[in-house]
Amino acid sequence: PAELLAFEQFVDYCTALLRCRSNGVLRDVPVDEREDVISQFLLHCWKRDQRVLRKFEYRGVPFSAWLMKAMRRVALKYMKRQKACEEI
Repeated sequence: PAELLAFEQFVDYCTALLRCRSNGVLRDVPVDEREDVISQFLLHCWKRDQRVLRKFEYRGVPFSAWLMKAMRRVALKYMKRQKACEEI
């Protein structure tokens, strides 16, 4: 179906973008856990009828910059959860 193809293209684009910039955006996430965070982020963006993606509004800033900011928020939430688990 077209939706599956669109999702695959989205995943390919975002994964490549996030991998090449992961040292900055995911700098606090251990290297061996970065792929998990990227996967969580992509699923988060796509679920609920792509509600997260629909929040993007062009204001002179490219989609890739918006995506990096959103990814950084997901990475920070991930790190907070990991820290909470370690404290238990």
